[in-house]
Amino acid sequence: MVFLIKNKVASVEDVAHLSLSPAGRVAKRCTQSLRNAGVPRAKSPISTSWRKDGRHQVPSEIATLFEDPAISPEALRQKPSAFFHLLAALKEFTDQSETHTLPLTSTLPDMKSDTANYIDLQRLYKTRAEEEKHAFKSHLRAPVDDTLVDLFVKNAHALQALRGRQWGMFDQDRAALADALASFPKETATHLALSALFALQGNHPGSSPTVEQLRGQVQSVVGDGIDLPEALDDAIGELYVPLTAISYSPWYLTTLSLFASARAPSAELPNTAAFLGGMVAQETIKVITKQYIPVKGYCVIDLVDTWTGMIGA
Repeated sequence: MVFLIKNKVASVEDVAHLSLSPAGRVAKRCTQSLRNAGVPRAKSPISTSWRKDGRHQVPSEIATLFEDPAISPEALRQKPSAFFHLLAALKEFTDQSETHTLPLTSTLPDMKSDTANYIDLQRLYKTRAEEEKHAFKSHLRAPVDDTLVDLFVKNAHALQALRGRQWGMFDQDRAALADALASFPKETATHLALSALFALQGNHPGSSPTVEQLRGQVQSVVGDGIDLPEALDDAIGELYVPLTAISYSPWYLTTLSLFASARAPSAELPNTAAFLGGMVAQETIKVITKQYIPVKGYCVIDLVDTWTGMIGA
């Protein structure tokens, strides 16, 4: 590529060195046409080459999974799991691959191209993906359904191992509760107040626990040596409304019942109903589209003061 400047031929390097720029409409058009020549074909490969330049590395999240003790031969023999057999095969495939990369998916990345070239490239890409999938299957040391293998390879670049705990285990871990009370007093106090209410109502169906009973239940869970935060009184106050107005007038009873219903845990305030409806719809869509990821721990939400917190993760 050359530029003609004042009857002299100058190279691109010369122009850049002299900090010259094309002057005049004709020179600018010539420069632009030279600069843009072949851009539709070259732009996508060049940008892709920068992203892929030389460093074919496995994502750090998946590299961490490769160090999981669950994929050791001893662990696989003692507790066979299809997922960990697939993960062990993926590690072996990656270690023995020439490029040390994960297998290709069957989806061609977005790029600029004409239809004919794109179709040809897509065919080559799918062929290569099938070859790597068959190579991956050769590393399996246990029978796994082909549908599960296809799904695993398709999502090999976004694998996660979610390890949760059984419901109620957090409340049995006093050290974890003490740390949570110190770090997240409001969230933990709300959780403990609700847990105490459900525990007392489960042991005595139809009863209305008192404030003292709720505090006693919480104290027995966290231990006698733990000081309860002031936020616990606020949380319990939102749960407990005395219903001992039997001798009062019908009007007062109705008013008190409405007030109690608005504050009881079984109430359905408009903001609570709207939030739950939206959350259920959103999570249902994730389940249907196979994008659901469980929450690790407890998500505490206050729809009055509008704050959200996570504990027990």
